[in-house]
Amino acid sequence: MPSIALAQGFGRLGCLLAGCCYGAETDSVLAITFTDSSFAPNHVAMIPTQIYSSLLNFIHFGIL
Repeated sequence: MPSIALAQGFGRLGCLLAGCCYGAETDSVLAITFTDSSFAPNHVAMIPTQIYSSLLNFIHFGIL
């Protein structure tokens, strides 16, 4: 099971690089803005759910 959590963590980083699996629009200072994405709206500040999910998966891996 730890390997699944680790793979998911790296998979979510892949989502970040591809621009998919993005969050809702936000005005937060923690927002991420894609400029050349085929998946996410470009030039719109979005919640970086990929980063949050990746970090939580790495923590889950550490716990397991």
